[in-house]
Amino acid sequence: MKYKIQIFGRGGECYVHLLNDEQREKLLDGGVEQDMIDSEDIATILEKPDIFSETDDIFLGSYTEDYCIQIKVTNENDVVVWESSDDEDFETDYEYKFVDDKSLIVYDDVKGEFFSYELEIDDEFNPNKLKLVVTELGERIELITRVTYNDVDLESFKDYGDYWSKGLSYFII
Repeated sequence: MKYKIQIFGRGGECYVHLLNDEQREKLLDGGVEQDMIDSEDIATILEKPDIFSETDDIFLGSYTEDYCIQIKVTNENDVVVWESSDDEDFETDYEYKFVDDKSLIVYDDVKGEFFSYELEIDDEFNPNKLKLVVTELGERIELITRVTYNDVDLESFKDYGDYWSKGLSYFII
């Protein structure tokens, strides 16, 4: 049977920029975390055309709090076969990124559908086989960035959804 797994909610899109010591100092001295530098000045310090198109890595996902994520599973006839609740307890795996790196995280607070996955299995969908992968960025931000089903990473089956910005924040690691 074919299923579609959709991930909705509140979360973030993170643009990570690795920094040298001079760039890090300029950003800290300029008050980047207090939103005292605009994105054009940040791009100038990073020596990049803008802070979104040329980045070392991008992460998108939902916050880890239960009330910030909703998962809906539909079958090939577009009938909902399972939907998460606000107090859902998901099994999770953790990945840790940029823990020891000097970096700037440009954090765009977003809301909407982050991604969906097409899943084809022989059995009925079992929500107990669903596992969320949480990526922690620089010990500052945790986002649900991937999903596995029955220990199979669904990353190659991912499509991005429609989400919109709620505002930017900046974090120095």
